[in-house]
Amino acid sequence: MSTSFNTRIESYDVQSNGDAKISCLFRLFQKAAGDDCDNCGLTYDILREHNIAFVLTKMTLECHEDIKVYDNIKIITKPRGCRGASFLREYEIEKDGKTVARCCSEWVIINFEKRRILRPTCLDELGGIPVDKTELFEIDTPDMNFTEDNMDYTDTRRVYYSHIDRNNHMNNTFYPDIVYDYLPDKYQETLKDLKITIRYVAEIACGGEFEVFTHEEENTFKLLAKNKNTDKTIFTAVVENREK
Repeated sequence: MSTSFNTRIESYDVQSNGDAKISCLFRLFQKAAGDDCDNCGLTYDILREHNIAFVLTKMTLECHEDIKVYDNIKIITKPRGCRGASFLREYEIEKDGKTVARCCSEWVIINFEKRRILRPTCLDELGGIPVDKTELFEIDTPDMNFTEDNMDYTDTRRVYYSHIDRNNHMNNTFYPDIVYDYLPDKYQETLKDLKITIRYVAEIACGGEFEVFTHEEENTFKLLAKNKNTDKTIFTAVVENREK
């Protein structure tokens, strides 16, 4: 079963060159996933009544064409079942009937109070999420387990109230904006042939501070964020330009 909706890229959701912000696309994906869960009767409120919540652990977006301001697009999401403790979900963006971007994501269910990962079977009593096996695709992801070794300390940032969602941590859609704040210009010229992977490792709450480390190799930019107080990795990101 897939869920889809049509929308338009607005002027407040684009970069200076008119391309859609990656954070805008991530927000559209989050809406699609939420709509799909709602259609299954697994609304956020119902999940919270059972002391559980979905948390994103990885997202890989691969753009095949530019997505510009005022483009009319279609967002499609398909739940792909589970791999171990992870729920797999894919997205597609269509423009003028053509697929212009694809995205693979991984999620886990957590006990909201204990912040502990639960088995996917905990949703069975609530009806679960029907799996869509049509037109399967996979996107290769780079190694996301790197450390700050051989990376440059770049900045220290703070999490503010405006970043926080109902799970009481920084919402996943803000992370691409953090990456883009440090991204070299050549990766910002166009969305076409751009690939971005973000691995979400640990949550960070309002008031938390994290250090940013960056490193650029040929056609690849890496970013790592570490909690300044606990020294735990918050997230890692890899941006690849496959045509430059």
